[in-house]
Amino acid sequence: MNFTPDFPRTAELIAGMWESRQGLAVDGVVSADPVALSYMLRGTGPVETTGGRTLTAESAVPLLLSEVYAEIPDPARQNDFFDEAASSVFDAVAAGTGQPRIVLDGLTQAASERRVLVWSARGDEQRILAP
Repeated sequence: MNFTPDFPRTAELIAGMWESRQGLAVDGVVSADPVALSYMLRGTGPVETTGGRTLTAESAVPLLLSEVYAEIPDPARQNDFFDEAASSVFDAVAAGTGQPRIVLDGLTQAASERRVLVWSARGDEQRILAP
């Protein structure tokens, strides 16, 4: 979800929406594009979505940038799939699946290319993260 190209502002808006809908404060927001997910998948190896799709470093980009639109015509279901795909990759990263050094290299590359963006609700942390 993007409201503005200003990621810190978008993250603040998303955090506010989450808090109003879920009643929980957000510590931070992370955004990763399909290429960033593919970089992480180099280290985690393939992950399965709950819908039975397998995401690999090679398949993530074409699937998430093109194929999903042909396979799932409903935009709401497309968004659900995107959420599920990203969650599956981040769950694998958080679980330490695969080769953590390669995952870290992928995250470093993605961050240097601005494919992964991070916002913190804590002002002191956000000042460090701000571009």
